[in-house]
Amino acid sequence: SGSVSFDIADVARSGGYTVKIFSGGEQLFSEYGRAEEGRKTISFGARNIRPGENKLMIEAIDEAAFYVKDIKVRI
Repeated sequence: SGSVSFDIADVARSGGYTVKIFSGGEQLFSEYGRAEEGRKTISFGARNIRPGENKLMIEAIDEAAFYVKDIKVRI
């Protein structure tokens, strides 16, 4: 298991965000949240990652606009 943490800063348009983890083109994890300024921490389980390369995507949804900074991944 592990976690992803990051700061959302300078929210220009409200909306949401999604955090996804992919491996080999397959989506293994997805979680949604409200795009508000501050530190976000998302936890995931061992079944949400695979040995080798895993790709992390943090994406604005619902027309949100914001900056993401200080991303940390812990496994």
